[in-house]
Amino acid sequence: MKPHPRAESELRLPAILSDHMVLQAGEACRVWGWAKPGLDVRVHFDGQSQEARTDVDGRWEVILQPLQACSIGRRMVVASDQECKFVEDVVVGEVWLGSGQSNMAMRVDKTADAEVLLARAERPALRLFTVEWNGDWVPLEDVQGKWLVANADAVAPFSAVLYVFGRELSDGLKRPVGLINSSVGGSSGQAWVAQSAVLAEPRLPRLHAQIQQTLEEHPDIAERGGEYYRAWYKEFLKYWDALQAWQKLPEDTRGPSPGLSEATVMNMMTPGMFFNGMVAPLTPFNIRGVLWYQGEKNANSGQAYEYRYLLATLINCWRKAWGKPELPCYCVQLPDFDAPEPESWSVLRESIACVCDELSHTGMAVAIGLGDPKDIHPVNKTPVGSRLARLALAQTYERPVACFGPMLRESRAEDGRLRLHFNHCEGALLAEGDTLSGFEVAGDEGDFVSAQACIEGESVLVWNDEVAKPAYVRYAWSNTAQPSLFNAASLP
Repeated sequence: MKPHPRAESELRLPAILSDHMVLQAGEACRVWGWAKPGLDVRVHFDGQSQEARTDVDGRWEVILQPLQACSIGRRMVVASDQECKFVEDVVVGEVWLGSGQSNMAMRVDKTADAEVLLARAERPALRLFTVEWNGDWVPLEDVQGKWLVANADAVAPFSAVLYVFGRELSDGLKRPVGLINSSVGGSSGQAWVAQSAVLAEPRLPRLHAQIQQTLEEHPDIAERGGEYYRAWYKEFLKYWDALQAWQKLPEDTRGPSPGLSEATVMNMMTPGMFFNGMVAPLTPFNIRGVLWYQGEKNANSGQAYEYRYLLATLINCWRKAWGKPELPCYCVQLPDFDAPEPESWSVLRESIACVCDELSHTGMAVAIGLGDPKDIHPVNKTPVGSRLARLALAQTYERPVACFGPMLRESRAEDGRLRLHFNHCEGALLAEGDTLSGFEVAGDEGDFVSAQACIEGESVLVWNDEVAKPAYVRYAWSNTAQPSLFNAASLP
């Protein structure tokens, strides 16, 4: 990792190890930092004392043995013979990282439920950390940010999806929860994956070529990546100011929307950029799991199918980085939106679903019906956070909570119709408004047409009288899809 310059005698902790932090319960926790090379450093917390000596680069670390959940804030002492640091109000509970692009980043005070959420935001057991934007071509060793105790002021600018998730998790588990928001509006999926992981996946040749081209055109990028990032960020801020001004103009006087050039060396599409700047520095810090809400930037004809390989690569990359091969990762399905390319969001939704089917300890929070066809940033974020919390409570913590809507188990041909059998019915299948819609069937040629559908017990019968032998069926295959099939837990 690329070190930050520091005074040689300084005893320093990373930003994530600071006042009001939450340590992960039930697992060993790493505490680390920097000081003068060859110096002995001691860490005292919860009756434990651990000692380490700084290496030639001045880095040290100790491992705290597993801690029990505790909502009482305590002091951690980090000391050398020359200095002493105090980390105040440390609690022990569950730590989750939320990442992605603008819909993960959307603030609580910009959502439909802002008033209700902020009225009940005073939660001493809930702690929030927002990672400031940063990117580089090589991994960095620290981030910028600070832990805040949840109250209206702290919650208002925090990720709405992540906050609702944490609130419901804390209520369900009756223990502290720490939430780390590391997300960047407009960022691509590949920006959050280590370049080494991208290059190791043969099904991502487009990204291999991008990395190779950048290295050839800018052989100094390993040393100057931070400079290149800051040049892009300066351009981005100008674009953002212009966009805000444009949106305030009357629609009939606006003219063309401002655009953001991708010509700078480091940009939203650069593989590894935000992994290096905003994820890699966090990987020594123990977490329970990850929430992922991204895909809008990759939802186009050139990348939507590729995304199934990219997302799997991201999950495996992060699991390796944290040294946790079963690190839970729960993803948000893209909601309904009238995107320019007719099937782009449908293909990307399918890519997310495929990854969650193939990789263990994953799950997808269904979001169709929660979007806005005219706004890529829908404000109805509370149900999204709630569905993610259901996944974590049920799958990670094994609580008796329904977390999936109906999921297809098998389909069978039956007298010119297809009978679809489902898991996760929770006792019954239900139709929105007593009518099922969104089903299509096709014969062997693969030309889909709208189909009629009806519920029979825990199965759905699908047909079109003009398709004598239906061979294929699909559901909600539209960028603006609306759910019609639910289970008894009201999950689509």
